[in-house]
Amino acid sequence: RMSAWQKLPFESSDLPITVKLTSVRVRAWQGIPDITVDKVEQVEILDKTPWDGDIDLENHIVDVELSELVNSASRVGISTSGTVVSVREDSGVIMRCIKCRRVTRDGECSSPECMGKVETQQDIRLRLVIDNGEVTASVLINKSAALDLMNTSEDKMVSDIESEGKMEYVQSIRDYLLGRELIVSGRCIVDDQGAMILAEGADLGASDAVLLATEVRAEWGID
Repeated sequence: RMSAWQKLPFESSDLPITVKLTSVRVRAWQGIPDITVDKVEQVEILDKTPWDGDIDLENHIVDVELSELVNSASRVGISTSGTVVSVREDSGVIMRCIKCRRVTRDGECSSPECMGKVETQQDIRLRLVIDNGEVTASVLINKSAALDLMNTSEDKMVSDIESEGKMEYVQSIRDYLLGRELIVSGRCIVDDQGAMILAEGADLGASDAVLLATEVRAEWGID
């Protein structure tokens, strides 16, 4: 993200363009750089990119080993993988407060600004833990990626939960994912609580799922 205190030498209709920034202020929040331009002289428009032209700027993703990801700062535009070792009970269909987007419980929001009964909106997510044998990371998979991963639709998921029950449906997710290699992409937030990957994409790897499931269940004492 970039903000400027003076009018920049281009219009939104000119985008995308490549610029060189000099002596600007740079901060970061949850791995997202925030650049502040104080003077227009700090911005130079380049005729061509200084990197390989094959890079897709809108969808550029860097592969990072899970161990490196967990032991470094927050990042955006990453892809990593690990074995699914846990599926949280609050995976599946959830309800969010329309005002603050927090997950509600029994129609009530815990946010100080929205205490009590609130108007809600249905959403879908998967909350997992992945492990590579050295480190673990929490994974929060958004609605689109979760539906693609489970090869289902929102209406079908809602219908299945209504017919099977919430916990039975979560168990079916566990049966499908536990012990399998998961490749996720998005951004990673690292703080004193550990690493949380906010996944916008999720796919199963090509590893032997049966063998992995057996090893993980034995290690974690899962029947």
